[in-house]
Amino acid sequence: MENQLAIIDQVPAITKSLPEALQLNNDSLTKAKTYGENLYLEITEKGMNDDYDKKLNDYLVKLKSTLKTCNERRSPLTQFFDTIKKQFTLIESEIDQKSELYTKGQKLRDFWAEKKRKEEERKQADVLLQSNIAKEKIDVKAKIEIGLRQWFLNNLEQDQLMCLEAFEGLTLTTIDNFIIDINVFVNEYPRKHFDSYNELPLTRFIKTAECSEIFNSIKTDQIFNEFCLEYKSSIEQTKASLIEKLPSKKKELESIANADGPQKKILQSQIYNRKKIEDAKIITENQNKLNEQAATIETAKQVETANTLFDISQQAGEPEKVAQGIESYDLSILNIAVLPMIYQFWWEREGKYMNLKDLEKKTIKQMIAFAEKWAKSKDEKIKSEFLEYKPVYKTVAKSK
Repeated sequence: MENQLAIIDQVPAITKSLPEALQLNNDSLTKAKTYGENLYLEITEKGMNDDYDKKLNDYLVKLKSTLKTCNERRSPLTQFFDTIKKQFTLIESEIDQKSELYTKGQKLRDFWAEKKRKEEERKQADVLLQSNIAKEKIDVKAKIEIGLRQWFLNNLEQDQLMCLEAFEGLTLTTIDNFIIDINVFVNEYPRKHFDSYNELPLTRFIKTAECSEIFNSIKTDQIFNEFCLEYKSSIEQTKASLIEKLPSKKKELESIANADGPQKKILQSQIYNRKKIEDAKIITENQNKLNEQAATIETAKQVETANTLFDISQQAGEPEKVAQGIESYDLSILNIAVLPMIYQFWWEREGKYMNLKDLEKKTIKQMIAFAEKWAKSKDEKIKSEFLEYKPVYKTVAKSK
């Protein structure tokens, strides 16, 4: 502070001498220019000779001398003002963005922002995990429901085909007993078949124990009873349909018995082809049933998923905003196999424009640094599973 006061005390004297020094230098400049311009004009008109060469030499020497004199008049003044400027810049340097006072606050903010950012990342990761678990539970539930229904329909289809097989295998000897034989066929869905279904879907986020709980909540007596009703209804319909066809079947068998060799083959072929059509019809009907039920389950799954994810997002709330921007990137190489990609990336954007001498000096480290800067300035990155761009964050002070 005392040094600043001493400088301030010199201001009046310096200010007083300034006009005089400036005027003297201006006068020296005017004289030098006038003499020089006249001398150059004269040489232009008359041509160069030894006499003018001597005059030019003397003139150039005088210019050097005049410059020195002007500098000596100016130096005390400009040095004084440089000193004043230095006093101001010294003060500014104590509070600029490179000062300890500023960088200390910046580092504290960066540390705090990084901590909050990581906390927010952990929070969002937890929300994502909860969402994934919830979605997988709903998905597992849908897969078990569809799988169980397919298991049931496969058994129903098999028994329907067995009834058809028995019908098409009738002979004139066995046809009169068909009604008795077909009614012996049980109309009840076997509990053993229902209980034997135990397929659990593969999971990524939920444990096997949780998956088993979902499985047991679906495979209940209630669903078994529903299957029993559907099984009984379908089998009875199949039986009734076949019994209704018995008269025509008997006539068909009699025709075959009375037919000669070629005609008999034709009639038997017709039976074979009809059975294939009836088999396909049963298979198609059951597949359509499964498709309809699967579509209903999928719709319910989508609605439940949407509602669950909405509830999770509401509980999590809005992500906290942090006054932080990406300052740069650190590029981590996970596998050296990516080095050719780094070279190619650098070559296409910088290398091919360089001369050979500069190219020879380039190192992999410099190419990596180029890729880091390019990611920040151009928002373009090398796409590879063997590279990881780690952002380096920095807070930005803004007026509110």
